[in-house]
Amino acid sequence: PLLIDRWKLELGTIATDWSDFKEGIVENVQNLVQVQTNLAQTVDATNLDRPMNLEVKGSGNCAFEGVFSYLRCVIGNVAIQAKDLIELPSIEGLVAQSDSGSSQKIKVGRYQIELLSPDLIPTASVEKNQAVYKGEFYFQAKMQKGEPKLFKISGYKILQSSNTNTQGGDFPWKLVVFNQKLYFSALNYQGLSKLFVSDGQSVIQITDVFPGGNDYFSPVAVFNGELYLEGVNKKGQLKLFKLAQSKKIVQVSDTNPNGSDNPSDYKVFAGELYFRSNNMRGHSKLFKLNNEGMTQVSNLNPNNHDAPEFLEVFRGELFFSAYKEAEAGYKLHKTDGRVITQVVSINKGMNDEPSDLKVYKDNLYFIALNKDGRRKLFKTDGIVATQVSNLQAGLSDFAQNFREKKAFMTVYNDELFFVAKNSENAFKLFKTDGQHISQVSNLNKKEAKINPTGSDFPFNLFVYADGLYFSAYGNEHGLKIYRLRSEVSKAE
Repeated sequence: PLLIDRWKLELGTIATDWSDFKEGIVENVQNLVQVQTNLAQTVDATNLDRPMNLEVKGSGNCAFEGVFSYLRCVIGNVAIQAKDLIELPSIEGLVAQSDSGSSQKIKVGRYQIELLSPDLIPTASVEKNQAVYKGEFYFQAKMQKGEPKLFKISGYKILQSSNTNTQGGDFPWKLVVFNQKLYFSALNYQGLSKLFVSDGQSVIQITDVFPGGNDYFSPVAVFNGELYLEGVNKKGQLKLFKLAQSKKIVQVSDTNPNGSDNPSDYKVFAGELYFRSNNMRGHSKLFKLNNEGMTQVSNLNPNNHDAPEFLEVFRGELFFSAYKEAEAGYKLHKTDGRVITQVVSINKGMNDEPSDLKVYKDNLYFIALNKDGRRKLFKTDGIVATQVSNLQAGLSDFAQNFREKKAFMTVYNDELFFVAKNSENAFKLFKTDGQHISQVSNLNKKEAKINPTGSDFPFNLFVYADGLYFSAYGNEHGLKIYRLRSEVSKAE
C-alpha cells in the first residue's frame, strides 16, 4: 500500500498535468509506470461552476464529499491528472486516503481566471500600451460598439479615461508615467497624432509641432529626470527627442545624419540610457546616452546590422540579442558598458534567435532555437544555457511572431508566466516555478468549425495589484481582457 505520509507536494503549484504530484508519489511505490493502465476514471463535478475532469489512474476510486468540501480518493498505486482544476475556485482541496486506511488532507494553491468585462475589447497589442498611474491601471481598449479609447481600472470600476478624438478612436499609444503625470500619444479632434498628458482627471494636448499635420511623438523612456520620445523631425526623419522643462520638444539623437535613426529598445543601465539606433551607414547598433553625450557601443558586424533587441539587466550586466555574421544568426550577448561578450551559442555556426529575455529566480529566461531548430524556453546563469520547456516533442513550443514584443512573458506570484503551445498545438497561458511547467488557461475549447486549434492566444501580460491581466480569446466571449488571481493555501 501507498504510504500517504511520504507524499510530497510543492505548495502553490497547480498543474494541468500533475507531473509534480506524480513525482511526489513515487517514493514508496514500485512499478508506477505499469499501474497507469489499471484504471482510468473521470469524475465530473457538474454541480460546480465548471466540470472538474479529475482523472484518476491506479487501483482505486474517487468521490465528492460536498460542493465546498473535498474530493476523497481511496487509492493504492495512483497517478492523478487534474485537467481543469485551475478554473475551479470552489474546490478547497483534496483528501487522499490509502487502502491501508491512513489519510491526509492536501490543500491546493489555486488560480482563478475571470473575465474583466463582457463589453470591453482590447485594441492594442504591443508593449508600453499599459501603465499603472496613481494606483490605477491604464490601458487601450474599446467598448463593444465603441472606438479605441484610454480606460482605467479604479478599484472595482472600469472607467473611460480619454476622449481626445470626439469623431472616432483616440488610439492612445505608449503610456509613460513622468513627473506624476501620464503621457501618451493619441489622435486629437482632427484625427491627428499629438502628444497628450493626463493627471488622472483631465487630458490635455501639449504638442502641435506640425499644425494641421501629425506630430508622431511617442513617449518611450524616463532618464535622468527627463522624458524621452520617439518622433519625426522637420526633415521627416525618425529621431530621439526629449521634453524640455520649457515644454518644448528637443531633438537628442542624430546617430544617422543621412537619414532616420529609427531608435527603439530602451533600457536604463548603470546610469546610462541604452537603445538601438542606426549609425551613419544606416546599420542598427547599440548606442548609449549619458551626461557626456551619445556613444556607439556595439559593432559586431562592421558592414552589417547588429540589430540589438530585448535588452535586459541581469547580474550587473546588460544582456541582449544581436546578430553575428560569424555565427550566421542571432546570439545572446552581454556588456558592462565597455566590452561586448557573446554569452552562449546553442547552435554553433547557426541561428539561436534568442528573444523575450526575462529575469526570474536568479536566472535569465529566454526563448531560442534548440539544436533541432525548435523554439523552446531556455534559462542561463550567464555562463551555461539550459533548455527548460519541451511542451511539443519535435515541434516548437513558441511561434516566430513572438519577436513582435507583445508582452508574452512576465513574473507574477513568484512564478514565471508565458504564452506557449501545448501538446495539441494550441496557444495557452503557462507558468513555471523554475522546475515544473503547467498550463494555466483553457478559455478557448477546440471546436472543428469555429476554432480548429483551440488556442486562447494570450498576449499583453501585465501585473497590477493582486492580479495578472492579459488579453485572450474565449469560446463564449471572443477577444476580451481577463484577470488571473492567486489564492495559495498551505497543507494541513
